[in-house]
Amino acid sequence: MKLLLIVLLVLLSTLINTYPTKLNYVVGHQYEYITKGTLDARGHEVTSGTTTYGVKGNMNSIFATKCIDEDSEKYLFICNMFDTKVGVNQGDSATMQPLHSHVTSEGDSPLGYDMYYEHYKATGKLGKIYYNTADSASLVEIKVGAISSMQTYLTHPQQKQTQMLDDPLGSYNAVFYGYNAADSALTIKKNFNQNNVKTFSDPKVVKNTVQVQGSTNTMIHKYGHIQTSSVNQLVVFKKHSAGEEQSGELDASKIGMNSDIGSHGVLNMNLQGIYGVEHAERKGLSTTHSTFQHLKDSEEHVESSLFGFSRARATRAPTLEEDFEGYNANAEIVKLNELTASNEFVKYSNEIIKIADKLVQYYNLKPQDLESDLVPSLIQNSHEGNAMITTLFYILSTSEVKAAQRLIISYGLKSESESVRDIAIMACHNVKSPLSELLYALKKLYVSEKNHNALAAMGTTIENIEDQDARQEASNFLISQLYYSLSKTAKDQDEHMIASIINGISNAGEGSIDLMDLPLQQLTAHPHYKVRRAIADYFELVHHHSEDKSNSGFAEIFLEDMLAKEENWHLKRQIGRFLGKSLTIENSDPNFPFNKDWKYDKIMGGKEVGAEFSMEFFIGTNFDCNQKYFNYKVMGNIELDLLLFGMINVPGLQAHGEYGRQNGAKLLDEFFLKVFTKVVWQKPIPSLDCIEHTYPIAHTAPALDLSYTVFVSIIPITFYIKATLTLDLSWGWKICDDTLLAMVELIPAAGLTISGGAEINLFILKAGVQLVGGLNGDLRPQGYVHGSECTIGFDLDFTSHPFNIKMDAYFAWKKCKFLIFDCHWGKHNEHDFFNWSEPSHNDIIYNVDYKIAK
Repeated sequence: MKLLLIVLLVLLSTLINTYPTKLNYVVGHQYEYITKGTLDARGHEVTSGTTTYGVKGNMNSIFATKCIDEDSEKYLFICNMFDTKVGVNQGDSATMQPLHSHVTSEGDSPLGYDMYYEHYKATGKLGKIYYNTADSASLVEIKVGAISSMQTYLTHPQQKQTQMLDDPLGSYNAVFYGYNAADSALTIKKNFNQNNVKTFSDPKVVKNTVQVQGSTNTMIHKYGHIQTSSVNQLVVFKKHSAGEEQSGELDASKIGMNSDIGSHGVLNMNLQGIYGVEHAERKGLSTTHSTFQHLKDSEEHVESSLFGFSRARATRAPTLEEDFEGYNANAEIVKLNELTASNEFVKYSNEIIKIADKLVQYYNLKPQDLESDLVPSLIQNSHEGNAMITTLFYILSTSEVKAAQRLIISYGLKSESESVRDIAIMACHNVKSPLSELLYALKKLYVSEKNHNALAAMGTTIENIEDQDARQEASNFLISQLYYSLSKTAKDQDEHMIASIINGISNAGEGSIDLMDLPLQQLTAHPHYKVRRAIADYFELVHHHSEDKSNSGFAEIFLEDMLAKEENWHLKRQIGRFLGKSLTIENSDPNFPFNKDWKYDKIMGGKEVGAEFSMEFFIGTNFDCNQKYFNYKVMGNIELDLLLFGMINVPGLQAHGEYGRQNGAKLLDEFFLKVFTKVVWQKPIPSLDCIEHTYPIAHTAPALDLSYTVFVSIIPITFYIKATLTLDLSWGWKICDDTLLAMVELIPAAGLTISGGAEINLFILKAGVQLVGGLNGDLRPQGYVHGSECTIGFDLDFTSHPFNIKMDAYFAWKKCKFLIFDCHWGKHNEHDFFNWSEPSHNDIIYNVDYKIAK
């Protein structure tokens, strides 16, 4: 009776608990899955949450995987994909037929070489992967996507658990749910988003760079093998804020400027059959390495992991040779000459930057052609600063070729033309990996000419240089120059030079020169406002960007102390902003009792792609116009913030000009320019001769140049964004102490050239979506004092050049001779689905005069 009861309990337990509790495969059996995947690239409208048109790649294949060995913990599989076809949208498709070496069945079309992977029995997690060193990395990526879809975590029905996973996306915590399915199968659902990700496979990607939504459904047969797997993943490339909500109406006329770039991928795998060793006609897989030990002893295979392989691929240098099939660099240089000769640098900046960036990519691949192609143009344009020499120095300063920096030195820093030297000095701020030769050339320029701008460029070069000895030597030089300048008597001190040295130290970054190595008390209490403003800028940099919390705290203490003691109301308000305090400070300076403070903001573009100008002009006087000791002060400040794919308030530029007199003596006089937080140009007003002067400055600098690789269901997608700021800025002034006249104007003609997109590369097919365009315009604000007429005034004109934004989808097939030789991308088939433009216009925004009177 007891025996019968036990048997009944066992049978009952079996009936109740019929779902699989671990994976179960048979060594020697081959499992074949019908595999279908789609992957798109589209615009993602941020206000409505809808998607724009785009391009969709699709793939159909057979994933064959054979269990070839096992131990107590895991199985070893050999796998490949067969008869793989890829296509775009609803158009033609083609079979991928790469070179391979070990096909055993006639007529099979494997996707390159076989791969191996480990699958843990108790958990369903994947272990090591092995791939052939001769295989194409692009093909391995596709196979890794199929292998990754087999990963799960066994979870009992009606239970939930969180597990850390490593896969091609990265390392992240996923939530697993278990469900009973028909025929005693077990369904496991996995969910995750960007907040669950600890590390992306591309180290450049962080949580607020992308929005990720992912889910996987895996069905495990009652006998323990995977029956089906479905992966669904959405990635949107944008700056993400937790808990943000979508609201507002969609402005169809500007959809491209309100769009981010996204990709949605789906991969479905369904088991079509299990075949034993007697089915010799099945898809051919190698049996050379049939055990764990055989594989570990193999010299032709690389051992890795899903995450490790993807990390290595994400940090690789891209190969672009096929993009330059038939490219003629000299013809492109001729086009640049034609465009820059028009004297409308900003108007054509979009076309100019597009050509220049392509030349940079070309010379990075063909460095041997750089000097022979560019030196003739450098010689031709080396006599005066112009748009062409600015563009040439932009190409050289953003190139990875070391010889490019030597050309900047030879034809820029050593030029006999002051304007060419200034343009070359500013271009040095663009160099990402400077040579010590460049640093020494800037130092020599400063020593020989006392060139303030060379000091600023030295600072940026110190921050970026890899030569530690050169960095330390240059840092010590800046500090020694600062102490030397401050050691002079107050009468002999050059406040312009001291401020310039501090700006160079700020450009060098807090990590290059220690905060506590500076004479901080002496600088914060310096009698000249220009020096105090420069050290306040430096404290703001340390306070907000230092990784050393103690240094950040010290900087905050000094800023608070300066705020309490500062008498200059403009600087006091600026320090308040640095500390996050909105101060309402009225001008209490008794020297300028009659004053006007005027502000204006102007936005070009849309919510995600655009530019915002902010300007402020101040004019203050006393009431003694027509008198020898008439006090007056004119200050103008313009800032430009860039709006780039949701990365709001990327600081583009700050242009500042001011002049004043107090009690018959010069109070202050300076122009300076910051580009992306770096002071790149500064100069005291050079001529006080009652003649109107204009000093032009042309500069082109990369705002952002980012590319992120994120695995989306099948393969990695490359998201990219590039933005370049083109300035054709002019300072104007007319200072006449005899007639008590002062005029200061800032004319920031600025062009923002942007491109961004997502590209799918399926070995023989690439497709994507891209947003390209340019925004450009010039503001002409002017502030003036006419002491002899007892008037002050402001005026502002805004000129917008034609600008446009275009979003399109494209695809191209790879064409090869004899399957693998002489490969290049064929025609780019493009389809515009958004095109927005605005005609040029000129507006008088503000014009007013004020009579100086009590």
